[in-house]
Amino acid sequence: MKKSDFDLLCEWPGLRSLLDLAWRLFKVNLALVSPDGEGVACYDTRKRQAPFCQALQRQNEGRKLCQDCDQRFYREALQQSGPLRYRCHAGLTEFIVPVIRHGQVIALLQCGQVLETKPSSADWQATREQEARQGLNPDLLEPFYYHSRILPPPRQADLLVFLQFIADYVANIDTPWLNPSASRNQETLRRIMNHVEAHLAEDLSLHAIARGAAVSSRTLSRLFKRETGMTVLDFVHQRRIARACHYLGTTDLSCTEIAFAVGYQSVQNFNRSFRRLRDTTPREWRLALAGKLPRTDPVPIGNSQSDSREHAWRQREDSNGEKRPPAQ
Repeated sequence: MKKSDFDLLCEWPGLRSLLDLAWRLFKVNLALVSPDGEGVACYDTRKRQAPFCQALQRQNEGRKLCQDCDQRFYREALQQSGPLRYRCHAGLTEFIVPVIRHGQVIALLQCGQVLETKPSSADWQATREQEARQGLNPDLLEPFYYHSRILPPPRQADLLVFLQFIADYVANIDTPWLNPSASRNQETLRRIMNHVEAHLAEDLSLHAIARGAAVSSRTLSRLFKRETGMTVLDFVHQRRIARACHYLGTTDLSCTEIAFAVGYQSVQNFNRSFRRLRDTTPREWRLALAGKLPRTDPVPIGNSQSDSREHAWRQREDSNGEKRPPAQ
């Protein structure tokens, strides 16, 4: 029986080193999860799992709530094909970043179980009431709640950059585990995407891309559509908006300056593409990033795009920490 990409990835010798690195740098227990949520590769769970989460899962209802919450946000990440930062049912912040190879999600990186600030008695009271409504015994949870790990928002942003880097690295490694027979088409496609990524601010018409990638326009269009499920120009818009989101979250450039910096020749076209791919405006995106996360609603971050194939092959820019605001 042919092994899935997830199974092959679990056999990759470098996987544990990457997961262990997340623990050493951020004190989060990073897990590799299969797209259906059924398979998990994780190490030293007993030592690394947050005490509060361990206490939750010792209660039958708590274990079910955690599983349901995980599955809900796995589906959310798959649907958006991009990273998520969200509040779990118990109010802890968690992160999911898809590993996307050849336009398909082959795995999910998940970690978190953290709070942004040291918990107060008011924080606990809100959590206590919420967990009691869900059928849990909060008296068994309180001692562990105050030992939750703290990861301030700036460190959360660093963690997302790190997770994006890992996802991009793992998705593009050329090893017998994930790429036993790299085809000529794959190499051509990689060359096309590299050209787009390196020239986002320049002319990226079909003819210009074909010339830069040393293929004919006809081959470019047919190959790209067949291998990724999208057109080349759709990919260009997605990568430009991904980089724009990065700039919105990490610079003080105006929206107009960002529009031209990522290759749009008019602010109107930029705003139109941004709304089509992010379902909001650049200004609203930036304002949402500056605000405080709601307690329970998911807050997707990263180059999450509305098409499930959008990250095809390349996520380099997203590794710089693009963020996504709350859904309106």
